[in-house]
Parts: sequence; C-alpha cells; structure tokens
Amino acid sequence: MAPPEDRRSILDEQVANFEGDTRALTRLAKGARDQGFEDLSRDYFETALRALENGDDGPVSRYFVAAEALTRREPGTAAEVLFGYVSLDRDSHELNLLAQALVSDYPIRERAIRFFNDLAPEIRSLPSLQQLEGALHMNRGAPQNAIGPLSAAFEQQPTVESLMYLVRGHSMIGDRDAISVLLQREDIDTMPGSSASRIDLSQLLLEFGEGERAIDVGYQALIDGLEDASVVRKFLGLILSFTQTGAEYNFDTVVAPGVWVRLIESHGDSFEALV
Repeated sequence: MAPPEDRRSILDEQVANFEGDTRALTRLAKGARDQGFEDLSRDYFETALRALENGDDGPVSRYFVAAEALTRREPGTAAEVLFGYVSLDRDSHELNLLAQALVSDYPIRERAIRFFNDLAPEIRSLPSLQQLEGALHMNRGAPQNAIGPLSAAFEQQPTVESLMYLVRGHSMIGDRDAISVLLQREDIDTMPGSSASRIDLSQLLLEFGEGERAIDVGYQALIDGLEDASVVRKFLGLILSFTQTGAEYNFDTVVAPGVWVRLIESHGDSFEALV
C-alpha cells in the first residue's frame, strides 16, 4: 500500500526485525523480488538460510526455503535443504519439490539417482514422479533409460504434455519409428493438454507428414490460446510451413467466435471478417 518511492526503504529497514524467522524472511525475499529489488531479495534469502542453519528448520520452514530457491533458479540449494528430510514412502508437496530440485540440479549428482531408487515402489510409479525420473535420465545424458518411466507415465496419464516428454526421449535416441507409432494414435487429437503443448504437437504432426491433422490440432490450440502470443505466432508458422509442402487442405470448416477469417472468391477478390 506504500507509495513506490517508499517501498525499498520499508523493506530495507525490516531485515533486522525478522532475524531467526525463516518463513517470514523467505516471504520477504519474494516480496522484495516482486518489487524489483533483487539485492534486498538476496539479503533476505541469505538471512533465511542462516535462520534455517541456526535452528528454525522445521518441515514448513524447509519447504518455504526450498520453494523460494527453485523460484530463484537455485535447485542445488533447494535439494540441500530438503534431501534427507523428506519421507520417501508417501506422496507430498515436499517430495515432489525435492524431485524437481534434484532433476534440475545440473550436473546431475549421484544422490538424484539414489533418490529415485530409494522411493517406495507405489510412490515411484506415480505418473508425476515417473515423468521426473525420465527427465532426470535425459538431463544426465542417458535418454535410453528415460523411455521406460516416460512410457509408463504416458500410459497412466495420457496428456499432450506426457506425450511430448516421451517424444523428446525417443528423439534423443534417434528412434523416429517409435515417434511415428505414437502419432498414429487416434486419441492424441483430442487428448487433454495446454494450448502451448498442443501447438507443439501440431508442429510435430506436420514434421511427420500428418498435415491435415496438424492443422486441425493447431487450430483447436489457437482457439483455446488466443491470448497467448506464442501460440498465435506458432500457428501462423504452421500454416506457412504447411503451404510450403505443396499439400492441400479442405478449409471448409466451422470457425470459433472471436476469430478473424479471410474469404477469397474464385477470381481472387477477398475480404476479412471477425466471426
């Protein structure tokens, strides 16, 4: 609520008042970062780490610090804070946060591999953790080991996101035949997924010679993602790439409200209309 010119001094003066309170310092680090005061944010975060080391290290405090560390793109710090303090036999926010930190901490360390090996079988088989395990193997340069967990994640939870992870794994080992088989599945055209992932799927379909399906999938992504500039840009690129292949497409289809269309007569005249 303070005027913008007063906010830095308010935050700057309060650092000493929260010594020892890990969670408060972590929240203040986020607040300073949100205001654009990166140096103050760093001061608050380092003070939070000291508070953690000095005894304010309960599970919630560790989670707050680890979450902030990941936001700050410091996965190694997040892993250090949580590794050895999280139960491996039950699913939890802390467990998934630790898995993300270990997978993102590059170069990949032995402890990350040990983490997945030590998980209770019923936890390790969860789609979210299988996907992270697959990402771990890809990040450590062993994509052949990623196919198993990524395939299991996709079969349990068939979404466009899990499909694209699996495609990436096959791509890294050069198995285009496996990707082609995946793209033959009829259900991928209607599989749940974000607009961003669906537009990427449409580009993949075009690459593998599925032009008409690519346009259908891409157009649906465009309808759902009109507010996302990258989706619109990629769809325009998809249309340009499609026309360059020399293929033809029957565009006699229903368009959604809020979409601009250009109607072209047989002798070349055209006009645009907003549906």
